[in-house]
Amino acid sequence: MGNGQSTNTERRNSKIFKVVSESSHSGWRRCHLDDYINYSDGNYKHVDFDDRVVGSNGLVMLAGFMVGAPDRAVCPKEGDYIKVDLDEMRNRNSSHNFSPYSCPLYIIGRERTDANGDTSILAETGGLLQEIVDNRIARAERIQQLRFQRQTEA
Repeated sequence: MGNGQSTNTERRNSKIFKVVSESSHSGWRRCHLDDYINYSDGNYKHVDFDDRVVGSNGLVMLAGFMVGAPDRAVCPKEGDYIKVDLDEMRNRNSSHNFSPYSCPLYIIGRERTDANGDTSILAETGGLLQEIVDNRIARAERIQQLRFQRQTEA
């Protein structure tokens, strides 16, 4: 768009983190992450949630649906992979307690270990895992086609 106008399709700066552990405190819960988040007051490896508003996951999803963001209501647990909006996090300090109904992150996968000790990652959002697999297959096919073209041109 001209004249300095912008669109609503702005690309956000995001990153995927793994929740490596959790700790509960009076009135809030901390998710410890595998890497640092840049908050307004420094870099920290955690996200805090107000647990006074956290009910069961079903209630969280219902509340998310009521406010029009069912896919954004989150209660990450140990082993979850979360996608975090880094631009939004930079506007908050490290002691901010996020509500699961309105926070700049969402769960994209869950790591689970079965009784045999085998670990798997389950995609949380519909089609995400299949999309990743399809993209990898398509990329491998493109590479193979390019190699074939190069060989026939040589």
